[in-house]
Amino acid sequence: LTWMTNTVWDSDEFSASLGVNPGGGFLSPLQSKDFELAAQIHFASGQQPSLLQYNANAQVFFNQNGFSQVSADLALKTALPFANNMSLVLQNESLLLYTKERLSFSDTFIAQLGFIHQSGSGRYAQAGCALQFVFDAYFEHALDDSFELTPLLNCYPALIVRLPQLLPFTCGNGITANLPFRAQFLFYPSKSMPVDLQLTTVVFSWDIQKGFVAFPLYLNCITLACKYECLLQLVQGQEVFWDVASTELLLDFAYNSGAAASRQALITFGLCLDYFPRKKSGIPFTLSLKTSFIF
Repeated sequence: LTWMTNTVWDSDEFSASLGVNPGGGFLSPLQSKDFELAAQIHFASGQQPSLLQYNANAQVFFNQNGFSQVSADLALKTALPFANNMSLVLQNESLLLYTKERLSFSDTFIAQLGFIHQSGSGRYAQAGCALQFVFDAYFEHALDDSFELTPLLNCYPALIVRLPQLLPFTCGNGITANLPFRAQFLFYPSKSMPVDLQLTTVVFSWDIQKGFVAFPLYLNCITLACKYECLLQLVQGQEVFWDVASTELLLDFAYNSGAAASRQALITFGLCLDYFPRKKSGIPFTLSLKTSFIF
């Protein structure tokens, strides 16, 4: 359930939400019977162009065991365009988290220089590359008898490449089948984890945007995506290569009746298959159901 004070297209946004995630336990024996209940207060800049965009949230979570955690986060972003399609993007994300076991604070500052731009009317039609410089700061304070304080600081570059299509044809009618592609390279300063590579492509996507007659559900989109991630680690002086290939089938719905008909209302059902080619024991596949209800 979401209560909003105004529309996000002509002013800043304020909303209060209550949501539940059943975890898929009632759909399949593959998942547990866990569930999660969350309440959220949300502030954000609207859809109007502005020099500074912000997004702030305060959330409290409960599960089948009672209180789970409370968190507050703030994201700031500004983009300074120059030259041809180039821009300097500065963004900062901060998160304060309190659970029964620990109190933690994280802050991530990203400076991005590049020319990623919308190259067409499609949902995934983006082209270009960008170089990022990322600074991470993380502090964790244990709430047990040890009262241990754990600081962690990292600074590393990242490279992002986007291609609107890998296949030489265009799509229309809300359908994407020409394999839009995204690659991200992370170069960590840590000796134990120097390189991380993530490759993602959308095999098929259809912006259906159709409702149902029998009940007030609106089918937004169906997406089939593939992802490959590999990580090079150094363990006791030995190189260890880890990778996983994933396939996801996702259905996005919206409840389009009354006060629940907001842009935040989203119901997602999905099926995810993960393959671990270098797993030496056990079954190298995992199959999971994804269900999410956000109102």
